[in-house]
Amino acid sequence: MITVDAKDAIADLDRIINGLDDAVADGLEDLAKLGAMEAKRLVPRKSGALEKSIDVERTGPKVSLVAGAEYAHWVEHGRGPVVAKGKALRFVINGETVFRRRVGPAAARPFMAPAGEYMQKSVSVVARSLRRLWR
Repeated sequence: MITVDAKDAIADLDRIINGLDDAVADGLEDLAKLGAMEAKRLVPRKSGALEKSIDVERTGPKVSLVAGAEYAHWVEHGRGPVVAKGKALRFVINGETVFRRRVGPAAARPFMAPAGEYMQKSVSVVARSLRRLWR
């Protein structure tokens, strides 16, 4: 009589299944970190605050690439002209305070969308994390 015991194989499969969620989340976090590096490479720089606001946030299995600066959306997508609601708009250019009744549109200067495209191309990082389970 020949007996085959699948206990070890089943234990290995249990280990793989139990580690799958963490492995995928770890891989996604690695991928998001690569995306953050790409976004920081592409972001327009004036004060450096926008670049510093780019970060990876992980909550359980969810991983997000974020640009936390309040004005990040306007840099990424641009904006239309702005007209003062009061007497004038006030801003500082090269240390000099400037007043204007209106300013023209600002062109989009995408940095997050290209980083997202870069991340899509880099999905192999997630696959690599999954392969770690087989070792």
